[in-house]
Amino acid sequence: MRIEVGKKYINAVGDIVSIVKIAEDLKYDFSDHESCDYMDDGNYYFNGPKSKYDLICEVNDFILYRYEYKFITKYEFLLEHYLLYGGNPEWIINKTNMK
Repeated sequence: MRIEVGKKYINAVGDIVSIVKIAEDLKYDFSDHESCDYMDDGNYYFNGPKSKYDLICEVNDFILYRYEYKFITKYEFLLEHYLLYGGNPEWIINKTNMK
């Protein structure tokens, strides 16, 4: 995934991140609405291989609209993105049916 200015993404903890500008620091490529910096592949740089701030997928506008207007919950928002980007629905069915 290559990130772009003006688009929204979901990070590894399920928060929505808006990329607003090209980063001023030469180590990074982009900055979000909270001045966090990212590489062009969506990785948040913090001295480690993985971060809870890494961007994992682009936000789908239709799913976002339904979430923002409270037609779906945050769980459903994240689940629909998981399925949209190739998540395994069989895994979800098995997990939700477990007691």
